[in-house]
Amino acid sequence: MLKQPFLPNFPRSLFGSPRKKESEVLADRLESLRSGGLSELSAVVGRFLRLAELFAKPASGRGSRVRIFSAQVTFWAFLHQVLTRNMACRDATRKVQAMRAEKGLPIPSEKTDAYCQARKRLPEETVLRAHAQLVTWLGTHTRKEDLWLGHDVKVIDGTGASMPDTVENQARWPQSASQKPGCGFPQAKLVGCFSLASAGLLAWTLSDKHHHESRMWPEIWDIFEPGDVALTDRGFNSYESMAKLKIEREVDSVMRLHQRRNVDFRKGKHLGDHDRIQTWLRPQRPKDHHMTKEQWAELPGEFEVRIIRM
Repeated sequence: MLKQPFLPNFPRSLFGSPRKKESEVLADRLESLRSGGLSELSAVVGRFLRLAELFAKPASGRGSRVRIFSAQVTFWAFLHQVLTRNMACRDATRKVQAMRAEKGLPIPSEKTDAYCQARKRLPEETVLRAHAQLVTWLGTHTRKEDLWLGHDVKVIDGTGASMPDTVENQARWPQSASQKPGCGFPQAKLVGCFSLASAGLLAWTLSDKHHHESRMWPEIWDIFEPGDVALTDRGFNSYESMAKLKIEREVDSVMRLHQRRNVDFRKGKHLGDHDRIQTWLRPQRPKDHHMTKEQWAELPGEFEVRIIRM
């Protein structure tokens, strides 16, 4: 087979370019949204939201006034800030100016006071309803070929976040004990559930540093449906979680083994190299466990797990 000759002085564009990966295409689209205006952003994201329901203007009371920074305009400007790294409020205000200039409307001042006040007025319920609408859209548009063997895999993971340093936040979200009082920021813990098929954030919960992520994630178990698969790291691996998900919700678990659990690969049913089915017995309830003795006794005395070593 003859190789195609490469001529140094010949334009490379004539030979074509390799097809971009899907991740590269998505990254280009995101960058296009970041560099574009609010009209482009609302046109793209608005396809997934019921805007008339989301931004219905009440006849009287809060939100009934006609403002430059209406709830809908403020929502798109705030979303643009979230999508764009290190985007200041002044830049968000300029995006609003550009959008109104496109439509031939009066252009507001560059001062950020009005936008910042409008962002504080933006009801939390509006943001939560937008998220709920997006989750519904993703669920109804998930393709069968995006599922894993017909199962909807839902990924659980946790992270931390620094909160604004206020007296109220310090009381509710204490700072790390390793920092001197007054020298650290309030810390919050978050646990989220993502769809492996759509990459969408389906649900989340948050708490302070005194609660471990493994104690937080049962708060979002309502997102699981029978036949789903929970995919987590070893921080969520426990007998009670795997047993309760399987028995109460008919959900299988795929987890890395906790570092404290020792596994003997000589025991159990042999399926292949480093591949066994073993029976786990219900362990003794830890003295400081959050479950009561009665709740612990309701767990099954044993259940089968498949252990794989990579």
